[in-house]
Amino acid sequence: MSSVIRNTAKKVIDFKRVAEGYTKGHAICLLITWTILIAASAVWNIYEASHDAYDQHEYNLKHTVSETGKGAIIAVQKTYHYGERIKTKITKIVFTHLILWFVGMGAILTFSKNIGEHQRKITESEWKFRTLSEFAYDWEYWITEDREIIFIAPSCGHITGYTQEEFTRNPALLWDIVHPDDKHVFENHMDDFMMLKHEEIQFRIVAKNGDVKWISHICGPIYAEDKFVGRRVSNRDISDRKNLEGQLIQAQKMESLGIMAGGVAHDFNNLLTAIMGYSSLLKHKLNDGDKEAQNYIKQVLDASEKAQNLTSNLLAFSRKQIIKPGTLNLNEIIKNISGLLKRLIGEDIEFRLKYSNAEFPVFVDSHQIEQVIMNLVANARDAMPAGGILSIETAPSALSVDYTDKYGANPGNYMILSISDTGTGIDKKDMAHIFEPFYTTKEKGKGTGLGLSMVYGIIKQHDGFINIYSEKNMGTTFKVYLPASGENKVGHKADIQEPIVDIRGSETILIAEDENSVRSLLKDTLEKYGYTVIPAVDGADAIEKYKEHKERIDMVIMDVIMPKKNGKEVYDAIKDINPGIKVLFISGYAGDILVSKGVYEEGQEFMAKPLDLQNMLTNIRRILNG
Repeated sequence: MSSVIRNTAKKVIDFKRVAEGYTKGHAICLLITWTILIAASAVWNIYEASHDAYDQHEYNLKHTVSETGKGAIIAVQKTYHYGERIKTKITKIVFTHLILWFVGMGAILTFSKNIGEHQRKITESEWKFRTLSEFAYDWEYWITEDREIIFIAPSCGHITGYTQEEFTRNPALLWDIVHPDDKHVFENHMDDFMMLKHEEIQFRIVAKNGDVKWISHICGPIYAEDKFVGRRVSNRDISDRKNLEGQLIQAQKMESLGIMAGGVAHDFNNLLTAIMGYSSLLKHKLNDGDKEAQNYIKQVLDASEKAQNLTSNLLAFSRKQIIKPGTLNLNEIIKNISGLLKRLIGEDIEFRLKYSNAEFPVFVDSHQIEQVIMNLVANARDAMPAGGILSIETAPSALSVDYTDKYGANPGNYMILSISDTGTGIDKKDMAHIFEPFYTTKEKGKGTGLGLSMVYGIIKQHDGFINIYSEKNMGTTFKVYLPASGENKVGHKADIQEPIVDIRGSETILIAEDENSVRSLLKDTLEKYGYTVIPAVDGADAIEKYKEHKERIDMVIMDVIMPKKNGKEVYDAIKDINPGIKVLFISGYAGDILVSKGVYEEGQEFMAKPLDLQNMLTNIRRILNG
């Protein structure tokens, strides 16, 4: 029995070094087992000792009595000594086993402590891992050779729109969301699943809401004790980078086209000079009586004049046209040609003008800005063959570096000229080409394709930029941004900065916006300034979110044009629940255009995109305080 005790003690001591994989329940079971073993061993040893001593006592007693013949006295003495010996042996056995029990207890307590320390480290490690995975921007997952997902980070939600549970339940979703045009790239990559090296590829995915996103996919092997167990994948959303690359390529292409157009216009003007000059000389030399020849010369000169206008447009696009700028009032430029604009658009189109009360002076060539307005108005007219509404608005704005960097412009004060129509809109495939020379979507013979390229060149030459917002069958808004002049010679309020107020808050705001990038921008901005944000991806989602959180929501910010339900429908539904709800509408269209479409009621709080975040935060605070 003692050998069992010794072996058990050795194992207890060894357990100090192998606490991994054990719990405190194991330690308690070991303690009980150890106590039972010690008790059993003690009882057994006491029994053996008593039995042996008794046999020896009986033998000694008989032998002594038979030899001496002294019966009762000897018996009593021997029995007394026997009792003392038994008592000493039992005491020794108990004391020895108590020592063993305490030694074992010490080992078990040390083992238990090691288990607790190990579990604490495991818990801490799990907490760190969970925190990192929950707050990671990249979408991480581990996948086995059998295509089983053993881990996927929560960040899959904000990139793909699908939850961890959806991916875990259906691993094929990893393949299903890959853009059809890029499936071969992803499948070729996954075919070589057990490759030893790390690999990086780029492809597109289609998110749950239909958005197409570019993904940087980095993949590497995972080994456990030199055995291949799967691959670790890190996906990063690089859509913004790809968009910037596309904008850079487009800008470089436009620059190249501008250089080419300027060279062509220069050479063509030299030819026209000769053609028009010699034609004029010939006209003077011809007899007035030769009417037929005079008519021929007139046709040549008329065609040359049209060609001259063409080269003038090319020069405007290439930004090589001579300009004569001055510090002017944008409102006055529009007012000076408003009569001409009314005649240009015809009677079947409603013409609306909305001038800003406060403005920055701009340093521009008035003739060229008039050309810009005339071209944009003519395009708007052509987009409304059955009539509609054409709106021109001006507004001052202070643009941050985050916004102007996207267009290669400088931050600062700008005047915004918005020209909107309720026409047919522009196809997405045409949006990337509309400023290219000779690119036109009009019927043959109805457009040269130089109008918008000329507009682009003039605005660039004035250090400004142009933005387009369009949806098919909804209309188009062109926004021209002209930098403010440093001078203030026109007698109008140049400094329109809002008074500094506390724009932070702690209220809860529901944001209903279907464009993911805008929704994320608003959420990040408002949370940075202390607000709690509840995002909604479309009109129907906005109504459901409001019903779910109506007790918490203090204000709603919503896009006017959204899938499933538009802003007005959402507003009416929310107003039925809470008639006093505070709402701020946002849209890339002009307010009066939205009124004409029946998706917005005049008089409600409204801000046009692109949003100036400082003004937006000020307006939110004003609305909430009101």
